[in-house]
Amino acid sequence: MPSQAVEVVNEVGLHATPLAQFVSKARSFPNATVRVRRGEREVDGKSLVGLLTLEALKGVVIEITTDGPQADDALQTLVALVAGGFGSRR
Repeated sequence: MPSQAVEVVNEVGLHATPLAQFVSKARSFPNATVRVRRGEREVDGKSLVGLLTLEALKGVVIEITTDGPQADDALQTLVALVAGGFGSRR
């Protein structure tokens, strides 16, 4: 299972709007399982409510893990989304 750590760089962190983008991208890979970890807490990367519980503010490092036939593409896309600040200005 491919996995990569990435720092949350956008000013607002992972709250509703960026997470809606994340979930939308994650769900665009129906043949990939997406898990997101912050510390000891791990959640389904396709669940907005689950991701909200991570409380990942700017500067927090999360780990994204994917599995399945689309795992590599999903991981690359999601890491780029987070690392790019969800398209917001930093």
